[in-house]
Amino acid sequence: MEIRETALIVGLVAKGDNRKVDKETIVWWHDLIGDLSFKDAQCAVRQFRRESTEWLMPAHVRRLVAAYRAERMTAAGEIVPDVDPDDPTYFRRLRELRAAAADGRDVQKLIGRK
Repeated sequence: MEIRETALIVGLVAKGDNRKVDKETIVWWHDLIGDLSFKDAQCAVRQFRRESTEWLMPAHVRRLVAAYRAERMTAAGEIVPDVDPDDPTYFRRLRELRAAAADGRDVQKLIGRK
């Protein structure tokens, strides 16, 4: 996610506990959750706030996002790439398709089976 999106996430976090937010705080959070998708991080903050009164930390967001991604991978089922297993690009394509499934994209559509 972009740093401006991280700022929005930290702003959402602060709404729940009135924490002080400054540039350094945003940069710190970005260092720890900046690789996550904005949408997933936003959902994680909202879910956490609905379920907990604890002080929200980046590790909580990461844990929830990892659970979302695992659920999506399970829902995607077995992923069989549209490349011959003997093709040198097979494993790269498999990684791409797994990442797409974890992101919530329709893998079957990506490999032309829908």
